[in-house]
Amino acid sequence: MPYSEAQSCLRSLRDWFEAEFADPNGLRPHCVLEIRFSDEDDIWLSPSYGQKTCWIGIMQYRYVDGPPFFRRLPPRPPHELKKISIKRPYNFNVPYRLLFERFERTVIRYKGRPHWAKAHGLRPDTLSVLYPKFESFRDLLDLYDPEGMFRNEYVSRHIFGATGPRFDARVFKARQ
Repeated sequence: MPYSEAQSCLRSLRDWFEAEFADPNGLRPHCVLEIRFSDEDDIWLSPSYGQKTCWIGIMQYRYVDGPPFFRRLPPRPPHELKKISIKRPYNFNVPYRLLFERFERTVIRYKGRPHWAKAHGLRPDTLSVLYPKFESFRDLLDLYDPEGMFRNEYVSRHIFGATGPRFDARVFKARQ
């Protein structure tokens, strides 16, 4: 988001988290906020295009039962993986999809632009307002890839607004 919006956005995020914890049925977010700043740049689809930027990222952790060296073990066959249980922080089940959706809604109010390597649910109508050169970028894609040979579901959904079962609003890994 623009640097000038950072303080207001961070206050809104704090208020939202406090409201969730005060509500007996709240989300109980247990997450890390990554906050950093960068100078403006001239890259069309960069969140820092034409503005000093505050980057705010949110990460929701999951904990895995098992020995401390679990992550260093070689891959296990599927039947052994069922023996490993996933635990949430403080035994609270945090619905991370809802957490991320609410985070996104808050940040967008402050002109937050998504990082292209992060999951988000924004479509061309919103992205074209947030990124001043969005339409120019899309025109270049049409010019150099008119048949869409190099497009994937992400580009088709977020840049070109494709809809339907193949291009649904899914932005997270498929449920298993």
